[in-house]
Amino acid sequence: MATPKLQTLLGRVGVSFNSSRHVRSTPRWHALAFQGCLLLGVAAETTLADRIVVWGCGANSCDGEEVQPPDLPLVSQIAAGVHHAAAVKPDQSVVLWGRGSENAPNGLIHHRFQSILPSDIQSVASLAGGGTHWVALLPDGSVRAWGSGTLNTGLNQQHGQSIVPADLGTCVQVAAGNAHSLALTSSNAVVAWGYNGFQQCNVPSGLPPIAQIAAAGYASYTLDTQGAVKVWGRNAGGQLAPPAGLPVLVKIAPGLDHVVGLTPSGQLVAWGSNVHQQVSGVPSGTFTAVCSGLFHSVAIRSDRTVVAWGLNDHGQCDVPATLGRCKQVVAGRHFSLALTLLPCVGDTNGDGRHSGLDIAALFAVYGTSDPMCDLDGNGIVDSIDFTMLLAAWGSCPDE
Repeated sequence: MATPKLQTLLGRVGVSFNSSRHVRSTPRWHALAFQGCLLLGVAAETTLADRIVVWGCGANSCDGEEVQPPDLPLVSQIAAGVHHAAAVKPDQSVVLWGRGSENAPNGLIHHRFQSILPSDIQSVASLAGGGTHWVALLPDGSVRAWGSGTLNTGLNQQHGQSIVPADLGTCVQVAAGNAHSLALTSSNAVVAWGYNGFQQCNVPSGLPPIAQIAAAGYASYTLDTQGAVKVWGRNAGGQLAPPAGLPVLVKIAPGLDHVVGLTPSGQLVAWGSNVHQQVSGVPSGTFTAVCSGLFHSVAIRSDRTVVAWGLNDHGQCDVPATLGRCKQVVAGRHFSLALTLLPCVGDTNGDGRHSGLDIAALFAVYGTSDPMCDLDGNGIVDSIDFTMLLAAWGSCPDE
């Protein structure tokens, strides 16, 4: 039975008590509750494997492509290139893996160390992955790039895509195509460099204020602050001609020859190549995020579940049934990555919010060592755990 002090604490959120107890039959939440505690550092450390899930070639390596994430502490964002991936940790330090690393068994001359972080880069604000290079926006607004394109010979992917213009100035966004790079400066200028065989680096003049820049394959994209799209470069799939009547968009996610857009109301629209049903296969419903690989796309629904469609030759669209709720998705050529949500402290049933169910769960095992509800990890469910729940009340991602 709860102590008078405990009943007072719980009464603040409108919970009343009787002597009945209930037994739960959902042991899978025990691990999730531990992960929620780990977020506050009150139990053993978790790893990247608890947060990032990969499917496609990352789970079953193919063609020398290794995109299985290594073990490392919690991360705040993920990014992907065609055959490589990255995680940005809460302190803005970076971990890279995939093709172009010392341990990658690919032996491909044009994969020039894109998965080896330059030693003088200590932190990044965001990353954009290209065909065989990375472009990074640093916290001070400067831009760095590495991998292929540190030369401009035109051979083996060396098109200067990693040679950042010296006069670029302070930037707010970066993007990367197969062998070219984009940056959006703080003065709203779009700057492009690298391979220009399809004029993808010839930025149109007179662009309106820009909300987002993007690049994929051999094309460049802007989404202005009014929700209109501008595309230039290669037009193999018709992606340079957004359909008439295209609604206002808040996000664009281009693939090699197709584009998926997100509307303000959360619907998805697509245009361009439909060889692999990248356009006709767009799911219905309400979404919060979308990304594209070369020939497939991945999106997060409003309930934070994930769906994927398009080319599925390596299982990149086979979303794991046990994936759970996610906060970010990215995609490469043959793989998809998701950053899952760790339930917050006191979210005992993993539904992403605090409610009377969580209080009831703690009350039902009060005085025991139940690991799901022992939030401070001291070996017993006591008033401290209720205090922790009340202190965290309302802080879950869905609240």
